[in-house]
Amino acid sequence: MGGRPSKPVAVNRKHLTNAEKEQREHYEQSLLSGKKITERRRVKSDTTAHAEFRRVVALMRAIGKDDALYSEQINRYAELHSEEEFYKELTVELRGELSALNILSKEIIAVIGQLSDIRERLDGAGAAALAESIAAVTAALDELMKQRGALFKQLSDADLKIKQKREAKLAIERENCMSVSAALRTIPKDVHKDEDDELLKVLRE
Repeated sequence: MGGRPSKPVAVNRKHLTNAEKEQREHYEQSLLSGKKITERRRVKSDTTAHAEFRRVVALMRAIGKDDALYSEQINRYAELHSEEEFYKELTVELRGELSALNILSKEIIAVIGQLSDIRERLDGAGAAALAESIAAVTAALDELMKQRGALFKQLSDADLKIKQKREAKLAIERENCMSVSAALRTIPKDVHKDEDDELLKVLRE
């Protein structure tokens, strides 16, 4: 498709004359505040968010967009990244706990089976005592299953949080790209000529 190039001069690989480059750089600069992206205190105090902030700002700087106009979005993006990483680590821990509970529950079920087999070979007081033991172990297994269910719920909630954080990050990524592209599309493709202004003045008289 045709149309004006939407990439900054710094990353635009299309052939541009020196005059076109100078004009586009002039217009690009007019879209910026002239101040650097500022890191918020809450981001700087978070190791994960701080690292992501520095990574993104370096990329913005590489295309000439290290500008304060993007500060709030980049800070929010870094925080969302940190929150996503937290929930990702949490899911790893929860899955580990679930795995351990699954192993333990299988062992308890096996013990209940063995005790039941022994009980069938006993009678009287011995059988009654073993039945009580089986009941106690079964109650422990029931409690274990409740813990397992609670862990599944926590894991499901954590997975949902990760999805939400990723969607929020994607929205910021799209918004940034769209806002930059939309602003750059306002830049004239053709080189501005002084005689054009003179012609317009004559036509308007």
